[in-house]
Amino acid sequence: MPLHGGKGGVLHDSADGWHPWLLTSPDELRPDTPETPTSADLDELVHLQDARDDAIVALIKQWNSRPAVLPWTETANAAFAEFKMPPVRQSRAQGMLQTALHDAVIAAFDAQDAYQAPLPATLHAQITPLEGIVTDRPAFPSEHAAVAGAAAEVLGSRGDVVPAAA
Repeated sequence: MPLHGGKGGVLHDSADGWHPWLLTSPDELRPDTPETPTSADLDELVHLQDARDDAIVALIKQWNSRPAVLPWTETANAAFAEFKMPPVRQSRAQGMLQTALHDAVIAAFDAQDAYQAPLPATLHAQITPLEGIVTDRPAFPSEHAAVAGAAAEVLGSRGDVVPAAA
């Protein structure tokens, strides 16, 4: 699976050669062509960047400064422990989760390579990514958003994978 190193180093820079398990092709879920960001969009990012506090920076780094799949794997592992899931069920759930995450990364990288949407920091001089955040891939779609959607679909699947909270 394409992964980024913890300090912004890329271990794999494309999905070339990676094959999805569940998708029929990497472009099966490709979204529509993104619109070009407007000056209002970029100004909003500058405003959000200026409003960041230490707690927001910590959350950004927790979720975005390492491979996109790791926080979701950790979340699943914590849920398995919390709900005292038997090992066989944990293995099944991990298999489903990791397969979905793998395909989500491939689909995101496919769309990024197809659209080559520029990063906001290349479009506005006042936008600066946090140190440690990978900035060498196109901006759209977000690998982290694709992985989050896949994880939510698997982990939130009506108690089929992780039991619903009591």
